[in-house]
Amino acid sequence: MSVSSESDQFSDAEARLEAAKDRLQQMYDEWEASGRQLIAYRGENAPFEHPYVKMIRETEAHIVKLAAEVKKAHRGPVPSAVPTIRKPKSANLRAVG
Repeated sequence: MSVSSESDQFSDAEARLEAAKDRLQQMYDEWEASGRQLIAYRGENAPFEHPYVKMIRETEAHIVKLAAEVKKAHRGPVPSAVPTIRKPKSANLRAVG
């Protein structure tokens, strides 16, 4: 994988994270406008979780997952691309005698 494709992945992950944050803010705005209801009722007054509450919870979980991807994607160069100084095998030998 080349460095440019890694930066593209990072940019893509960042873009998806920002889009999810924007959607979450829209959901919060709509929820506020609807009176911040936690419970909705259907049919014969059977209570259930309000759809906005469910959407907000699921979107928040999605944002946590995307944030982890962004953090993971931004760790730095691929380890194989970074040269290391290795100890010679002779460093592990002990003198006999």
